[in-house]
Amino acid sequence: LSLMGETPLFTASRRGSTKKVKWLIKKGAYVNTKCKSYENDLSLAIGGKRGAKPRLHTALMVANDIDTVKALIRAGADINVQASDGNTALMLYTKYNWLEGVEELFAAGADANLTNKWFETAYIIAKKKRNSTKFIYSNVRFRYIVNIRSNRFFQCYIKT
Repeated sequence: LSLMGETPLFTASRRGSTKKVKWLIKKGAYVNTKCKSYENDLSLAIGGKRGAKPRLHTALMVANDIDTVKALIRAGADINVQASDGNTALMLYTKYNWLEGVEELFAAGADANLTNKWFETAYIIAKKKRNSTKFIYSNVRFRYIVNIRSNRFFQCYIKT
């Protein structure tokens, strides 16, 4: 562990070092270890603020490179694991408007119905952010995510 309590896999994922992530996975690194994180590096990468309270995150939650996300998912990363505040990778990617990451998580079967400690789903987070990644209703059984800039959309099944 580093001085910050991070595993090498967590640090490599946070830094977007896909090559190192793949090497660590090949050497047997456990992809679902939770590490303390005082910030969400995805938010810092796009100009966000440092978090004041530490939260437990997995390497998938702090990944900010799509190839790293794909490598972690292929290695068996739990796409629905929740941080200490209840957020999932899907919620974090939605919050920081990373559509490519959101699409990858949905393709891997991410659960859009999970809630965090504020009882928010990824849909509620996207609706509150009012940014270019939006969830819209189509009918009772499906919700769609739409990227307004590129007009790309995909659906996620909603449990009834």
